[in-house]
Amino acid sequence: MYPYTDEEEYIRQSMTFIEEGIAAEEQVIVVENEKITAELLRELDLRYSAEDLDAVHFVNSLYFYRTSGSYNPTAIIKYFKETIQPHIDKDVCFRSWAHVEWAGTEEPHHLINECETACDAVVNQYAFPHVCAYGKNRVSADLAKILLDTHSYVLAEEELAVCHRDSINQN
Repeated sequence: MYPYTDEEEYIRQSMTFIEEGIAAEEQVIVVENEKITAELLRELDLRYSAEDLDAVHFVNSLYFYRTSGSYNPTAIIKYFKETIQPHIDKDVCFRSWAHVEWAGTEEPHHLINECETACDAVVNQYAFPHVCAYGKNRVSADLAKILLDTHSYVLAEEELAVCHRDSINQN
């Protein structure tokens, strides 16, 4: 989980994730909005050859999270599995970065919990690096607890920390 507050830092972190994937000769799946995708592509085009960039696959986040017209965990997980399946079938190493966005804090927390739990199961089943990025300004305290409970690690200020689920449940 990567909770961010600054968009420039967010772009820097996502670029680092993509660049590390390219360097490791992995396929990189990036679920991102159109605006940030355009910024990332501009930077990537300056640094990498077309051949290198064949390893980077962008997925429109609006379509990804709203394929059924609303935030539907079943549809999201189905689309997530369909997105990673070609890489699993080819038995190639891959990683994914998902910018999780919604209109505000009004999304039903039980649906987010369901989706995050199912996504975590898929990531654990196939054992690939996956980052879920969330804008802190769109995450309520109750939702933050759910997110911490459904993610094993938190990336914050250049540091990767293990989530201690027992201590979260006590607070």
